[in-house]
Formats: sequence, structure tokens, C-alpha cells
Amino acid sequence: MRNTSSLVCRQYGLLIGTGLALAGCASTGTVVPPGPSTAHLSVVNQTPYAWQIGVTGVRGGPARDLRVAARGTIELELPGDDYTIEQTMLVEAGRPGTTRSLVARLDAGQTYRWPLATLMSAPGDEEAGVRRD
Repeated sequence: MRNTSSLVCRQYGLLIGTGLALAGCASTGTVVPPGPSTAHLSVVNQTPYAWQIGVTGVRGGPARDLRVAARGTIELELPGDDYTIEQTMLVEAGRPGTTRSLVARLDAGQTYRWPLATLMSAPGDEEAGVRRD
């Protein structure tokens, strides 16, 4: 007669040993923190005029309409993606002036500086009382 109890013990021992070995492998992994999920955009107005800025994701999503004061700066955190950016200089009494629209890629984890300038203004004009019309 065959000893079935030792055969059963060997099979269960093999299963338990395999399970422990796999559990040991799974628990020794290192956790890698996720990278940054946003891009930082700093819009710096170098003119004595206010600007209206529109930022819309190319694939959709909510649009952001912002006003940048004369010589002002705004800071934005945006998910890394492609964006349509529309910038409009506001002239006398806040009326729209020149508008420019373009597509830009903002990568997560990067910082971007977007200067707003015109050929008719230079940094410091407002403080010096210079008006270039």
C-alpha cells in the first residue's frame, strides 16, 4: 500500500513554499513616487497696457480667461498638454487691441515664462512717464 499522507504533505508543502516565495518577491519592491502632473506658466506683462489671456486645451477641457494688469504677472498651474493661447492687448478704456493666437505644448514638470511685450513699449516706460502711442 502506498503512503498517501506523505504525498499530500509534499504537495501542500510545495504550494505553501511557492506562495511564500511569491509573497516575498512582491513585498520587496520599491515605490516610485509619481512625477509632477502640471506645468507652471508665468505670464509677465512688460507693457503699460493690460492684457486678456485665454488658455484652452486643444483636446477640450475648461477654458481659462485671465486679465494681466499693466506690468503685472500671473502664475498658472496647468496639466501637461497642448494649448491654444490667445493674447489680446487692451488699449484705451480697456478696449481690445491687437490679438494673437497660437498653439503651444506645455510639458508637466516644466516651468515656462511668457513675456508680453510690444514694439512700442519697453520695460520701465511707465515708471519713467514715457508713453509710446
